[in-house]
Amino acid sequence: MNTSSKLKGLPETEDLFYSIAYVLHIDVIALLRLPLGYYSSLSTKVEFLKGLNPAEIKSCIDRSDSRRELLDCLKGLISEKLQISRSRVWDNSLQMPDNTELIILLARKSSPLNNYDKLLICKVVEQCVRLNILSHELSVGHEFFDMFLNFLILIAPIGNLDVPLPKILKLITKIFRESFNLIYTGIRFSYDHESGTATDGKLPPQYSIINYLSLNNTGIMKGNISGFTWVLGAQREHQRQTEVIFLTEHRISDKELGIFNAAISMTHMILSLFSQRLKERVQLHKLTRNFRDTLSMIKYMVDIRDSYTENHSERVAKFAKVIGELMGMEEKKLERLELAGLLHDIGKIGVPEAILMKPTRLNERERRIIQLHSTLGAEILKNYSEFWDIVPWVKHHHERWDGKGYPDGLQGEEIPLEARILAVADAIEAMSSDRVYRRALTPYQIKNTLLEEAGKQWDPQIATLAAQNLKDILASCPAARTRIPSPKINRYRLESAHAWLLYLTTRSMARSIRLSEEPFEMLHNALKAIAREFQYSAIYLFLIKEDCRLKELASIGKRYQLELDGFQIKKSALQELRSYISEKLSGEVAFKVINLKIYRKDIGIAVVFREERNLITVHESIVIRLPLTFLLNTYLNSVKGSP
Repeated sequence: MNTSSKLKGLPETEDLFYSIAYVLHIDVIALLRLPLGYYSSLSTKVEFLKGLNPAEIKSCIDRSDSRRELLDCLKGLISEKLQISRSRVWDNSLQMPDNTELIILLARKSSPLNNYDKLLICKVVEQCVRLNILSHELSVGHEFFDMFLNFLILIAPIGNLDVPLPKILKLITKIFRESFNLIYTGIRFSYDHESGTATDGKLPPQYSIINYLSLNNTGIMKGNISGFTWVLGAQREHQRQTEVIFLTEHRISDKELGIFNAAISMTHMILSLFSQRLKERVQLHKLTRNFRDTLSMIKYMVDIRDSYTENHSERVAKFAKVIGELMGMEEKKLERLELAGLLHDIGKIGVPEAILMKPTRLNERERRIIQLHSTLGAEILKNYSEFWDIVPWVKHHHERWDGKGYPDGLQGEEIPLEARILAVADAIEAMSSDRVYRRALTPYQIKNTLLEEAGKQWDPQIATLAAQNLKDILASCPAARTRIPSPKINRYRLESAHAWLLYLTTRSMARSIRLSEEPFEMLHNALKAIAREFQYSAIYLFLIKEDCRLKELASIGKRYQLELDGFQIKKSALQELRSYISEKLSGEVAFKVINLKIYRKDIGIAVVFREERNLITVHESIVIRLPLTFLLNTYLNSVKGSP
């Protein structure tokens, strides 16, 4: 059994396969010849081997009892050697003239083999078989075969070039003429509605007639004109056809004509593959554009669900990509990271609008619901194979370095690297944008927050790197609000959330009121319900007396040293109270002054407070003004009616 990696035929053939493997970045090529129709380990020969140890191949051949077992053993060997899946080891077979079978095995570690790589190797092997190069005596001089092999080495990588068809034709024509030392070469190629021609060399005027020659079918013919030989070869299949015509001052034997026929066949194969790849690139461009349009639509759907975070997904994607670039990630990984950034909040599609649009802080139950969006997003994406790799990144982008995040409480490097990057990018975007509860932070504040929380909330290396390059990260995608096509629809959605919040608040107050009989106790319990639902730290309720002084009627929560009881109103109660309270509190807490009216007459003032500097929105005052006014009026009527 021959396990040598050298061919028994022409040594240059080995150089040809090594050259093709180098151009196509193929790590393993194995050519094995075995009897056709049955398996014999003694009759199995290795014709060519690259990337494997001959002893390992011999071990597979010796312990296999069938062709199938041999292929399984070889694929397992190659997949283990390159650390790739068995499905990425490609095999094919050719029937040889001597009633044997030639098995071709190919594999590449960096990326799966494409159709061009597979077909090129098969065609080269097929031409070598046709020309009796593999394990056969040579009947044609070495010099002419050397020309042919040089031609194959030069033409093989052309199908992978990303240039227009005219340039490809010109290049192949030049290679053809110079490889075989011809006087003139012309190529005509057509595919579907695409065609092109190219020539190389000088054709004497008296021989220009050969350019008008053509063949109706696949074949080759030659002729003589005044001591020169012309050759015309054609390859026709389906809607593709190639014609090569050339002129030489040498006489060409029939055996040499067979070599030229093989060269023309390879030229046709290269051009056919190139045209097919060109067509596929056009289709891929359309698919990519459609895919990006679909992604943009999904991103827009996610962002429009929360009108306060529009453009959020796009900015997170850009920020994540910049951080990935700073970390030295390869281009393909950066593209997937950017995609994950665009889709990281897709799970918000399943979160109720009443929670997404809620104009106040979320309570514990609502917070748990919105935290489900990362898990829901992963569940959505895992149903589509295009997104399988980014599913864990989306699922875990709210995990914390200290293990206090969600959904699974992962800690440190248990969290996928890409999810850690998304977490930092997400935080930077949130801090640098206006929110309903606060204004955007300054770059100085963002930088300090990143450094303070490094090693707690975020990966310390990523957070520190982001802080050091914050200016470049923010510049990659400035904050911009996307225009919502229908403000009316957005208003309806917002009103729907307000209605739900009003319902929750009213229901909570109703439960508290039912437990009471005294009007004052009813009012006091209602204030407790409002504070609980809106998470206020304190509520003060004042009556406006006839002398325009305030009288404290009820209060709950923290006592602030404001001395509002007896406060004198001069012109505008709201404005004067705001100024007074702001001066007293010096911005330590958020507050809002709400006037309570009956028939356009001010009867009372409510002042609500919230810790942690979270703003109290106008929408909150809209929601709580009605029930407070109603209860205050009920209380006053009960007092008037008392004996």
